[in-house]
Amino acid sequence: MNYIGIDPSLISTGLVVNGKIFNYCRESDATNKSGLSKWFKLCEQYATFRYISYREYKDYSDGELTKLKDYDKITDGIINDIELNINKSEPTKIAIEGYNFGASVGDLIDLVTFSTLLRKKLYDYISKDILVLSPSTLKQE
Repeated sequence: MNYIGIDPSLISTGLVVNGKIFNYCRESDATNKSGLSKWFKLCEQYATFRYISYREYKDYSDGELTKLKDYDKITDGIINDIELNINKSEPTKIAIEGYNFGASVGDLIDLVTFSTLLRKKLYDYISKDILVLSPSTLKQE
């Protein structure tokens, strides 16, 4: 059986596929002048880093569409990594963290957009066996 765990985030999505760890983060957050920054350097031997980027935009409408396209590209990359690391002939179970309603309103709306795209692609392309866990449940575990 395939097991997938996802902690969706706009700046640092964590993904584990059958024990293989991925992190989708901005290169500017992961690196400094001498290479990988402290925490990323410590994880380097255990995780595969995928650098993501968000484009600049001029106005509100342009920004909303640009963000949607950027989220679509990032979630495509996540789905691709999953597909390359599962055995498609076996069932797949997915656990994903739900929304943190304590986030500021703008951040929450963007995270909901990103996570909804990701969940839809997981459901359509990977598995319908998806468990959404509340952030507080995960912290208690």
